[in-house]
Amino acid sequence: HFGITLMELVPTQLQFILDELRQREDVPVSLRWLVVTGEAFPPALARAWLARSSFPSLTPELHGN
Repeated sequence: HFGITLMELVPTQLQFILDELRQREDVPVSLRWLVVTGEAFPPALARAWLARSSFPSLTPELHGN
């Protein structure tokens, strides 16, 4: 059994994932890194993800403003 350990996405996709996870108990345990890039990353969305996940590895806003 293999799992996802690194995921790179834009904030819009992260919001969709958070909306879907509201129907589940937890974030997949194999995920270790989340890279958010490509568009502005609202602080409230970062806080929502960190409150929902069980790990602190979050890399935001690689493209700048």
